[in-house]
Amino acid sequence: MGFFSALLEVGKAVFEGVVEVGKTIYNEGKKLLGFGDEVAQEVSEKGSYKKEEAHVEETVDIYDELGKFKKKVSKQSREIEGKITEICQGAFDNLASGLYELNQMKIGGRQLSINADLLRSESRRLISDIKGSIESEIMPSISIDNDDCLEILEMDKGKKKEKAHESFHK
Repeated sequence: MGFFSALLEVGKAVFEGVVEVGKTIYNEGKKLLGFGDEVAQEVSEKGSYKKEEAHVEETVDIYDELGKFKKKVSKQSREIEGKITEICQGAFDNLASGLYELNQMKIGGRQLSINADLLRSESRRLISDIKGSIESEIMPSISIDNDDCLEILEMDKGKKKEKAHESFHK
């Protein structure tokens, strides 16, 4: 295989990896948002919760409901992060393998020396950044201490509350 065809193969592998990551983020994101729609339906059926006026039992119930929701969101977030990590790792591995192949070639009598090891170490760092990123972004907003969440909980039950919750998690 010549230099340019090898370079083309590396480029193709990178492009396919990027497309796969994009598809995963889009499809899994839709699932996560769809899950939020189910929760919005449940939340809309509950009456108004006023933090300052609530009885202890009401507050405990709200914490329990938010806790259940957080557990589900956490699990789904970790699954999405896992899928994205797997796809990214595959794309980085393909790129590094392509770089190793390119390094076996000579151009104008000179051996190529592209640092594929640097790519591998940086890919590990980037992949570690993915873990927990979705969860850490979403979790703080699911709390009665979050003004937007509390505003929705204070609404009377019904469609308006459901729509507010749907737009809250999107």
